[in-house]
Amino acid sequence: MDQALNALPERGSGPGRLQAGMSNLRSVLQGLSGRTAVFLFTDGKSQRVLGPRSAKQIAQSIASQHNVCFYVISSAEERAERQIVQAVSQINACSRVVPMQAFFTRPEFTTGAFLLRKADPGE
Repeated sequence: MDQALNALPERGSGPGRLQAGMSNLRSVLQGLSGRTAVFLFTDGKSQRVLGPRSAKQIAQSIASQHNVCFYVISSAEERAERQIVQAVSQINACSRVVPMQAFFTRPEFTTGAFLLRKADPGE
C-alpha cells in the first residue's frame, strides 16, 4: 500500500469518479471468499458516469453480494461530499469513515481490518 500511495500525484485532477471506481471494484471482489476489507480513498466528489446509481446504491449492491467492510478514508470537505462518504460507510456494521488525517497520524483506526481473526479455543 505504501508504494501505491507514494505513486499518487500530490494533487488530484479531473472529475470525481467515485461511482466508476466502486463499480470497477466488482471485478476485484469476484472470486474472493471470506470477509474482505475495502479501503476506499475519496474526497467524496462524485460524477455519475455509469448510469443513475449513487455511490451508496453501488456500495449496497456490492455488500449484498460480497462479505465486505468499507473503510472510507475521507478527505471530503464540503457538506454534500461528507454526506456521500457517510452514506457509503453506513452500508453495514463493519464499515466506517476514517478522516484522511487520522489515517496517517493514528493508524489504529484501521488495524482491526488487518488484525481481526477468529479465536481458536485450543490456543
